Amino acid sequence: MAGNKMQSGNFNFVHLPKKEFQCLQKKSNLTYLMKWSLKGNIKVKYYNFNEKFLPCQKQEFVESFFSDPNVCATFETVKSGTWNILRKPANEISFQQIPCTVTSMDFFSRITAPDNGITYQGSIKQCMEETIDGFYVNDNLRALFLDPSSEYFNLYSSSERREFIFLLMMLFTLGGKYCQQEIEIQPYLDMTRETYKELISVHRGAKENEINIRTTVLKVVAYGKDHEAICPVDPGNKQNVVYLIIDDFKRQVAVLTHQDSGNVFL
Repeated sequence: MAGNKMQSGNFNFVHLPKKEFQCLQKKSNLTYLMKWSLKGNIKVKYYNFNEKFLPCQKQEFVESFFSDPNVCATFETVKSGTWNILRKPANEISFQQIPCTVTSMDFFSRITAPDNGITYQGSIKQCMEETIDGFYVNDNLRALFLDPSSEYFNLYSSSERREFIFLLMMLFTLGGKYCQQEIEIQPYLDMTRETYKELISVHRGAKENEINIRTTVLKVVAYGKDHEAICPVDPGNKQNVVYLIIDDFKRQVAVLTHQDSGNVFL
């Protein structure tokens, strides 16, 4: 949805500073995040909210979030290469709902199937080197994410490529400015699985063994004066993202932010 002028909303938010995103704290994962130039550039914060969230209230929810005093006092965005508190309400917001329907890592079986040419015995196959959208592409996994002319690009339909789990996999694979790529596919799959599992909420459906996702995912861009993007900065870089992951049952929202600042945070 295009940028909209901010309106006051009914949702109020409370920051949960003691709630940590465990996936980003694990020692083994921190090693990979550092290697992929993501450590310190990716954050997850949690907030409780006070009203029942309905699908028709997405606009109201995002506007309430970025104008809430508690959010402005705790939410961080990158400015001049460092994380800073937002402080001021946004002037306008644009957002889009991200499909979140995948309930099994079998979704990525097309990537690991040797006949499809992305991997062989767990190793990612290399390809001719080129630069696409500012990203270094030298293997078939990156080609799948970035190169529309690649034979691998269409292994996933346009609707599948919009799925939240697909976007998470792309985030970890492409990494940050100084990303050191993996030779094996498994670290990317493991990080994607752990992150996705911790962020989304599920419930059992009416049918036997049926699992449904109750989470709503919104990708947002907040703007300050003169329509300057303030969160994330430079949203034209596909790795600069802010996702609101809303669980109405818990009345809790997780906010996943990645800002490719160009810095290496230790």
